[in-house]
Amino acid sequence: MDLEINIKTELPGFSLDVNWRMQRELVVLFGHSGAGKSMTLRTIAGIAPQGDGHIRLNGRLLYSKDMKINLPPQQRSVGYVFQDLALFPHMTVEKNILFGTRGIDSREARKKAMDMMELFCLAEYRGRYPHEISGGQKQRVALARALMRNPEVLLLDEPFSSLDDQLRLEMRRCLVNVVKREFHIPAILVTHNVLEVFSLADRVMVYSRGRIVQCDTPQAVFNNPVNEEVMSLVSLKKLYPDYLFT
Repeated sequence: MDLEINIKTELPGFSLDVNWRMQRELVVLFGHSGAGKSMTLRTIAGIAPQGDGHIRLNGRLLYSKDMKINLPPQQRSVGYVFQDLALFPHMTVEKNILFGTRGIDSREARKKAMDMMELFCLAEYRGRYPHEISGGQKQRVALARALMRNPEVLLLDEPFSSLDDQLRLEMRRCLVNVVKREFHIPAILVTHNVLEVFSLADRVMVYSRGRIVQCDTPQAVFNNPVNEEVMSLVSLKKLYPDYLFT
């Protein structure tokens, strides 16, 4: 499993210029709002301007300006969980999850949906609508739907930002126990929560104004920030003086 992104995109008032590679790991994109983190996810998914460069997933080019390749989102084998989750309010839990199986044989799709609902502890809520389930359950529905087509990479754009602390902790466990251990695919998480960065990331990429200013393990970034901006982002001892970041 390997994702390579080398993209330079110029937009009015902003430019994204990033070049990085990941394997079967969970990478967190970290930085201030407007730094280009979500834009990077949208670029990988094919729903943002691509610019110069290329994107390669497991040896397959998703995008290359030079070679005039630009696969549509549905052909990129990418699972995407948006910040607002994008669940359909008029569909049940089961139908929301089944929506991720368009193009799959209906019998196979239903079996897969049942397996996913069992995996994410949603089977008893299969007939409920989004407004009838909790925030954490909605998160699990969105994750299940994103994983229904066995994507080669999972993109998570601040999916836990609207949850309270207890539900965030529950979803962190879900991300580790289900997504990382069951599916074994690369995952990229955008978050502003420093505890999520430290507890979830195999590697942290710190973004600033459309560039990566530091990339390392959470321990290395938090203990040795490269500049004052990164230091301000990871000032954990001021925020959590009783927590040991080792």
